[in-house]
Amino acid sequence: MSVLGFEPQGEGRVIDLRLLVPALTAWAACWWSTGAPTRWSGIACAAGILCGAAAWLIRRRLLVMLFAALVAGAASGGLHVAAVRAGPLPAMARAADRVSVDVTVTTDPVLHVAKTSGSQLLPDLVILRGVVTRVRTPRLVAGLRSPVLLLAS
Repeated sequence: MSVLGFEPQGEGRVIDLRLLVPALTAWAACWWSTGAPTRWSGIACAAGILCGAAAWLIRRRLLVMLFAALVAGAASGGLHVAAVRAGPLPAMARAADRVSVDVTVTTDPVLHVAKTSGSQLLPDLVILRGVVTRVRTPRLVAGLRSPVLLLAS
């Protein structure tokens, strides 16, 4: 049989498993790059491009697909992490700065009813999405557009 896979019982069809390895590689690279520093995601992309080019030269199609999936997954996760960490708000949150913000609410409020955790009753939460349009600190006033998730109890 020229197709990688197996034949299901009772059917005459063969399941093609050739894309399973590249798909799992893309998911694993994306998962890994969301927890890694952005620089490491860039290094993984560069290494995947170089190895993919080498596999292209020796005409190994499965390896080319594998490295292309690695590059796509690492780039997707790395760009997501870079977008989340961009702007002044994440740095202010890590430093626990006290700031005053102007927020434009972009969604309707959603009420999440309280649940119990052991013997404690957790409070009801109202969840909203919004866009921060201005940040004021004692030493800085900045205008920006940064999406935020608001949690109110």
